[in-house]
Amino acid sequence: MHVTDYDDEDVVVVDGVPVLAGARMVVDCCAVLPPDSALAVADAALRRRLTTPDALEHELERRHGQPGITVAALVVDRADAGGTNWFESMSRWWLLEAGLPRPALQVPFRGEGRRAEVDMWFPQHHTVGEADGAGKYDEPGSLFAEKVREDWLRDAHRVEVVRWTPVEMRSPRGRTAVVVRFNRAFDRRC
Repeated sequence: MHVTDYDDEDVVVVDGVPVLAGARMVVDCCAVLPPDSALAVADAALRRRLTTPDALEHELERRHGQPGITVAALVVDRADAGGTNWFESMSRWWLLEAGLPRPALQVPFRGEGRRAEVDMWFPQHHTVGEADGAGKYDEPGSLFAEKVREDWLRDAHRVEVVRWTPVEMRSPRGRTAVVVRFNRAFDRRC
């Protein structure tokens, strides 16, 4: 176990219990969580405005030389307030690890009186990435609505669409299959 001093601003009180928060909490999570999950924590902290990129950088500087700081620096570099959930964040970690370019997150597409926001956008390859958790298809008609949405993206915006599921991202073999689909989509756009 490694103990690091903390400042008063690192602590917030939740239900009467003092807990570490903000940048300190994110960097601490980087030391104990797998990096894909640590990225999800960092994304969520940024999205909820519990910390800022500058505060994360400051915390890294403060922890310079401590164990795990190299991975923490990579997590902080990849953190993005556009990460909306754990699955999207952990997917982004593995896609970046595989050498894919950094995507823009939650990018809106508009036209023909419609609007669609995509999970990941790779503009240099004109490719959309969609992390498909099962919950989004629970409502009746949601699968059909998603099909219509994807058709519109392809037809109106001339984009490739790559989808994947949590099961695929949980194994090296599944992640490889997703990366292959991305590379094929990228090649079709050349």
